[in-house]
Amino acid sequence: MKIDSKMAEFEVTGVRYQMGDNLSMEEMTLLAENFISRLANGTPMLLVAEPDNIVDPDAVAVYTADFRKVGYIKHESCRQLKPMLETAPYIRAEVCGNDHHVTLFINVPDVPEHHLSMQQTQRQLPESILPKGITLPYTEEERKLQIIAPMLCNMEFSAENIDQWLSTAEHYIPLSRLSLTREDDCWRDQIYKKFRAAKQFNLSESQEEKLTKMSDTLRRTMGDFHYAQVRWQPQVFNKQLAILEQCSMAKGGFYEHFDNYVRRQSVSKADIEKQLKDWFKSMPHVELQNHNNHKQLAITLSYLGISRQELYDVYAALLVLEHLKEGEQKAPTNVNGDIIIAKLTPVFWGISEDAKEFYRTIQGMKPVEITNYVKKLVKQKNISASRIHRELWQVLHDAGLYPPSESNWNDQLKK
Repeated sequence: MKIDSKMAEFEVTGVRYQMGDNLSMEEMTLLAENFISRLANGTPMLLVAEPDNIVDPDAVAVYTADFRKVGYIKHESCRQLKPMLETAPYIRAEVCGNDHHVTLFINVPDVPEHHLSMQQTQRQLPESILPKGITLPYTEEERKLQIIAPMLCNMEFSAENIDQWLSTAEHYIPLSRLSLTREDDCWRDQIYKKFRAAKQFNLSESQEEKLTKMSDTLRRTMGDFHYAQVRWQPQVFNKQLAILEQCSMAKGGFYEHFDNYVRRQSVSKADIEKQLKDWFKSMPHVELQNHNNHKQLAITLSYLGISRQELYDVYAALLVLEHLKEGEQKAPTNVNGDIIIAKLTPVFWGISEDAKEFYRTIQGMKPVEITNYVKKLVKQKNISASRIHRELWQVLHDAGLYPPSESNWNDQLKK
């Protein structure tokens, strides 16, 4: 039996935020779960474009038949519906299931499932000013991702070849958290649909266990990328940038190509630095104009739905700017602060901008104010809970920012 859906399935997100104002997250979640559980399969829905949406001009809102807004089509899938909504005020749809929590699934007729490997995205960012000869090459892992993900998305699978499909999926799962592009978002979404669809087969116990484990892992990954408190995008961004920087240092690597280009062309490094900074300043979104704010860069680039080449253009620009800093002498007054920030950065998931903000904020704070601030950051998941005890205390204590003892620090964190 092959899976052959006549209607495309879409995920509806943000349901809990339509439950009312001035509610806690727990209250919104409970109301959303109750609401979704009462929606029978086949319940009619209406999809309406929101081109004036200030967050996402491609947004597609979901309404019940009595015109109550219940959420939005998942961001990655909106553009698939856009052509239909350009010629009609709304699209009819129907409920086809839920995840027993706060996510709803709907079917939309006359929207064919598309081959994601062929999907094209319009360029969102200005063309890079770096010449093609010093383009940053993709990592080997990302090249593998570009092979395995579309293979899974486009593979017709049945009860007879489910083992082969699951085996291929096992290669994909470790790569699913690798990158921030729209293509990767769409692949995650489509592969998760395949996991759900595979449950209709009569699977063996081992197949069922393997399927459930991979499906749960992918679901958590998708949630991490889009749950604002987790801030997974900056972690992915900085991790990949660090890997690319390491590769760039190798003989025959990106930095060597750049230095050879500068020598051959007799180009001023100062001019290149200015051009790259001006490139960031020319970005169409203000959140992308500060090249030093990697956290904001990562979140915005992910949400905009950029292509892989655009992401690597940004990485290349950042690496060149960092490379040009080499040999520059830092002001003596900043040395101690830079050392402290470097030691704080691992505690902040490797995000140096967050470490700098923390260091700046706690200046002049009393010890109890610092621990209260740390507890707030833990609750917001802006800081690694596993590293806030001895590691964070030691850095602050050695710097004279938190004079009390380690036991005092831990006691305050427990309150």
